[in-house]
Amino acid sequence: MPISHFVDAKLGDAHSLEEAVGYFEDAGICPGEVVQAVIEDRDDIRRSWMHISPSMMDPDKNCRRELVIARTVDYGMDPLSMWSAYEGTAWHKAFNLFGKDIKGWHREYPLPGPSDAHNPYVRKVEREGQTFYELEVFPGLWISGIADRVREDFKVISDFKSTNYPWTPKFEGTPRDYAEDQIKSFSIQINLYARAIELLKGVRPEERWVWRIYRGSRDKRYTFRKMPIPFIPPTQLEELVREHSETSLAFLRQAHDAEPGAAREAVIASIPMDGKDKRMYNDKKCSLYCPVKDICYGIAGLTVF
Repeated sequence: MPISHFVDAKLGDAHSLEEAVGYFEDAGICPGEVVQAVIEDRDDIRRSWMHISPSMMDPDKNCRRELVIARTVDYGMDPLSMWSAYEGTAWHKAFNLFGKDIKGWHREYPLPGPSDAHNPYVRKVEREGQTFYELEVFPGLWISGIADRVREDFKVISDFKSTNYPWTPKFEGTPRDYAEDQIKSFSIQINLYARAIELLKGVRPEERWVWRIYRGSRDKRYTFRKMPIPFIPPTQLEELVREHSETSLAFLRQAHDAEPGAAREAVIASIPMDGKDKRMYNDKKCSLYCPVKDICYGIAGLTVF
């Protein structure tokens, strides 16, 4: 993720990676930990190389143009613009810290990890001084990821996901629980974890769960909710992810190989604007959840909103 600097959106000032933690803390904009979380993500080679993880493989949630821009074009980020995404990461870190002494579970479990190095479906990747492992989850399709929680017998997996507090219409009084709408949107990622476990450990998880964490809840009915994830057969799962994943990697290679500047922008311009065209996240993908929107819309000749 080639974030080259951070931006104070109110003043328009640019701040280097080295000074940003202190600046945003001292200016009262956000805790320094928020900026540090972004920097640590940036320095993970898997975030910048031609690599995909299970969370990136759902074609209805992930924009290929955003992926390519974020990995091949230097840009400045307003750290507040991405806090909605990193808030979920913060919950993960906190829960795994609190749960480190709870027996019977693996936490932050790499799929695959060093213990899987001799598995015939696994390859070792060394790049820029970092080492990680990839799994051939389907023929020719290599991935790696980290599962939030895996039971020690590998028969149960669960994931933490944060969501909005249910919205109550002014005149109707019936809360709309967003978690119900999101079961389908997490099925691909969780089933890919299950597929990875089966290939690596020889065990097909019998149960797949998501723990929904409601942000800002003051109602005990909407604090946590454990929701089952339906099983997707491997052949169907492959059909759902292959085309999107292969084209994502192909676009990344084309942009990486093109000269920076006009040639690379021409490649990016040819990539579908999935977030906009598919109206992802109830048409809020571009406006609320895309850190490279300005670059994307500029290349497309569209007005940035």
